[in-house]
Amino acid sequence: MPDQNLQAQAHALQQAYDRNDLQATGKQLTVLKIALARAGLLFPSVDNDKEDLVTARE
Repeated sequence: MPDQNLQAQAHALQQAYDRNDLQATGKQLTVLKIALARAGLLFPSVDNDKEDLVTARE
């Protein structure tokens, strides 16, 4: 089952980037990197959820 929190954080990062809000983008990127690390998606494996892998790739 995909991690809804991870997807929400990725969406928030994209929104900050689209608004050209560099400060918010930097903060969101840091939060998302930590979430990806905690989910084991910085170095993904075949055991990870497919939707989480897609979120990490994007």
